Amino acid sequence: MTWYPEDFVRQAELSDHRMRPQAASGYPGRSHRFFTGSPVFPFGTGLSYTRFAVGRPIVELPAGALAEVALEARRGVTRHHSRVVGLASVTVENTGDREGAHALMLYAAPPLPEAERLLTGAPKQTLVDFALVRLIPGESTTVRIELRAHDLTYASKQGQRITISGLWRFWTGTADESDKDVGTALLNMSTAVPLPPSAKTADVPLPPQPALELASPPPPPPPPPPPP
Repeated sequence: MTWYPEDFVRQAELSDHRMRPQAASGYPGRSHRFFTGSPVFPFGTGLSYTRFAVGRPIVELPAGALAEVALEARRGVTRHHSRVVGLASVTVENTGDREGAHALMLYAAPPLPEAERLLTGAPKQTLVDFALVRLIPGESTTVRIELRAHDLTYASKQGQRITISGLWRFWTGTADESDKDVGTALLNMSTAVPLPPSAKTADVPLPPQPALELASPPPPPPPPPPPP
């Protein structure tokens, strides 16, 4: 959970559950995805009886993944039914002196400057997935998390799923990106013709589909011979 500071109760009414911030009224937004203030403890904060070293996420996205992501966004596909379009690999090592478990949380953030993010209602980041890793002292492992097309989209203010091209950012730990070792991956239509960073789903052309070549139907059988 996000642990809000004391003045949050003066900025947000208990009955006001809007997620997105509103600068005109001073409303800071809610949840780690939209809160613009400084939390006491960011979402994902936790303690352990040992220590863990977590590497930078290495994210693989194939060229042309944007077409698949944009198509699913238009169709409103839920994450459960969303196709896998990439893979994130993270190395975790127990550097302490006792066995322990680490809750690895992977976040993704769209390639938007803060001003445009606030204007369009995009989230600061989204929790993609998590994995619980149990290691003995000195042991290390590589955690692989599948990236689905849904993970590279977000809901607009109108409630429509959209996506944009550009360098998406990925990190682990808490939702606070400021002190993280951030990995990036380029989401584009193709390596030869990248789309501008501000391209929205509605502007994303889908790649041309090959025309279907239908086989000609077989000729009808000859009529039976007349009776003698």
